[in-house]
Amino acid sequence: MKMAAGSHSEAAVHGPWGRTVFLRATAAPQGEAVRRLVNGLAAGECIAFAMPLNGAPVDRLRALLTFRLRMRRIVRAMRDAGAEQTRRFGVDPDLEMPSCIYELDTDAAQYAECCLRPRGRFRR
Repeated sequence: MKMAAGSHSEAAVHGPWGRTVFLRATAAPQGEAVRRLVNGLAAGECIAFAMPLNGAPVDRLRALLTFRLRMRRIVRAMRDAGAEQTRRFGVDPDLEMPSCIYELDTDAAQYAECCLRPRGRFRR
């Protein structure tokens, strides 16, 4: 991935929805930065923000505590910039080596949770 301006790294990949600009956000991008990214997309291109939830325990706790706020800011900025659709995906086990990618809040997410993801110590 190449580093882009701001606190995220950027790469373009080709996936099931066509060319996708993939951003690994270490902090929630500001509205103007998101607007520039969305406006720079060609017809049919997608943009994806990834917020890692793994790492050192302190980093992980901070990420989990601020996740909903960061997500709302990104979705709001994307809608304000004119993005037509927003979707949320889960990536397991991590962004570097995903073995399972699924859309959140769908039947696929329930199936992934029950049948595809490894069971943790405290799950029954």
